[in-house]
Amino acid sequence: MHRIRRISPIQAGKVAAVLYGLLGALMVPVLLIVLLAVPDQPGMQFGIIGVFAMLALYAVVGAVGTMIAAMIYNLVAGWVGGIEIDVD
Repeated sequence: MHRIRRISPIQAGKVAAVLYGLLGALMVPVLLIVLLAVPDQPGMQFGIIGVFAMLALYAVVGAVGTMIAAMIYNLVAGWVGGIEIDVD
């Protein structure tokens, strides 16, 4: 049995940013197709820029949320000892 006593918030945040970015990137083509299917309206360029801004925001918010979760985990693991895992 091994125990996870601490998670590095910065490292966890970096990994989460990449994962959330990749997941968000999967949605970009779908959102762009939806935007292109809508008839031309004023502000259409902002909609396309908004899609890419949302992708960046999704990655940043995911990273920050993961860092906060890692800090809370570290606090709680100090009280109760952390998660035990069995590895080969």
